[in-house]
Amino acid sequence: DVSGKVFLWGSNKHGKLGVGSTASQMLVPQKVEVNPGLPVRVACGSQNTMILLDDGTVHVCGKNSARQVNPLDTRDANKFYPVEELEGVERIFCSNFFAAMTKELNLYVWGGSKLVENPRPTLIHELEQKVVDVGVGRDLLIVLDSNGLVFAAGANDQGQLGFGETPFERSITCLERLCASRLKSVTCGRDFVIALGGFNAQGSGRFGSFIDR
Repeated sequence: DVSGKVFLWGSNKHGKLGVGSTASQMLVPQKVEVNPGLPVRVACGSQNTMILLDDGTVHVCGKNSARQVNPLDTRDANKFYPVEELEGVERIFCSNFFAAMTKELNLYVWGGSKLVENPRPTLIHELEQKVVDVGVGRDLLIVLDSNGLVFAAGANDQGQLGFGETPFERSITCLERLCASRLKSVTCGRDFVIALGGFNAQGSGRFGSFIDR
């Protein structure tokens, strides 16, 4: 809410609500407090939750099999833990891995997924320009840089990377066909991508995901 309180409810698998309970679900909203600091952004994935505080620090909870939440344990984390390696974060993104963009417009990723295997925040050095926008799906990462170039990595079984027929691409790769599109932002669903500028969409169109293909 406007005072910075965070409420979570629904499935609590892996403790991803961070309310300190092992119950499988929360049927009414539960208030979560992360101290010190005022929550300014929240990001939810299929197995984890992230909270960004006004001091630029990030706190996470949920699935912890790769020590991506609590580096001292492998048990699921039903409370929020600070990501000690990060500061000055401005935006957060969560799918089946974590991503964080700093005020310096650098991008860090971490987790325990097929795409992102490093359990602690890792800077993506392949991005030579500053990051403008980020989209995350299931094992899917899309990045828009300050030159208007779009980079992609991860699952491609639905064509969500926008190039070739390789089912999975671990290396982050530039989508050259979008170089002249003057894009403003990118975002992802589970298995599709939308880029705003000249309208572009690729990936699965199941359930009417795309208005126009």
